[in-house]
Amino acid sequence: MKEKSSVSQLTIFQPSLNAMFRSLALRVKGLFILAMTMFVLSGCVSTGSIDGVSDGKAVRFSYEQSAFENDGKLEISMPDGELYSGKFVQSSSSKSGDDWIIGESSDDDSLVLKDSTTVSSRTSALLLGNRGSTMKCKFQFSNPDVGIDGGGIGQCHTSKEQTVSVTF
Repeated sequence: MKEKSSVSQLTIFQPSLNAMFRSLALRVKGLFILAMTMFVLSGCVSTGSIDGVSDGKAVRFSYEQSAFENDGKLEISMPDGELYSGKFVQSSSSKSGDDWIIGESSDDDSLVLKDSTTVSSRTSALLLGNRGSTMKCKFQFSNPDVGIDGGGIGQCHTSKEQTVSVTF
């Protein structure tokens, strides 16, 4: 009789182990998905440096821009050692319900009213220096959908009447 009793206990314990393993597998799967999402999102930040010139001397621009964003961080090291840092912002405009799209094929006569956002190639920056000066920059991006990584030209002016030019 003792043998029967231990077999029935084992049978009762078996489903609990299966449920525990399934729960553990779901947790591991959830953690894996979370880790992969964070990994992918962390790769969506673009960083780089650009060389500019001021009065014939080298100037270093360092930037950071997140994918799908119209702004980013900018730091500029001047030849005299002053470091300017701040934010750049790409101009954009939104239209609501002003764009009509005709159907995708010649057999489709439907019209669709849609909202749209247009990103401009014009970009401005306002930077503060670590010695109390300010700098204002204007950029023209070559490929506005890509942002600063798409290249462009720009010019910055400091409150000390210095001019910095950059082509990237």
